[in-house]
Amino acid sequence: HVSSASKPVHLGIDFWVPEGTVVTFPYAAGDVIRRVPNNGEPGGWGNRLDVAVGRFVALFAHLGDMTHATALTCGRVVGTVGGRSDNGGWRPHLHLQAVSREFYDENPGFDAYAATDDPIVLHTVDPALL
Repeated sequence: HVSSASKPVHLGIDFWVPEGTVVTFPYAAGDVIRRVPNNGEPGGWGNRLDVAVGRFVALFAHLGDMTHATALTCGRVVGTVGGRSDNGGWRPHLHLQAVSREFYDENPGFDAYAATDDPIVLHTVDPALL
């Protein structure tokens, strides 16, 4: 997922950290609803773990390893930050994005970038609040 003139809005926040950095769950509780394996697409999500948190779904992308847990609580390990081969060719980092559960359920193919008038913008938590 790469920003462009047609999709200038980055919908998550990126934490640029070393490969292998342990990622812990920052919310009180959540249920793992999808594990998306790396499809090898350049600029893609890499390994992604989607966790339902109340009315929202938190996406943890560019992971190397992902937890096998079905439920998470604050402080539990989500996974580790992957290297370039694990995450679409990006330098190691964690992408965290939260979208409304309603939008998530109805639009499975969304991206990390969007046009300013794209409906996902209205269904995404402001990255500054994550």
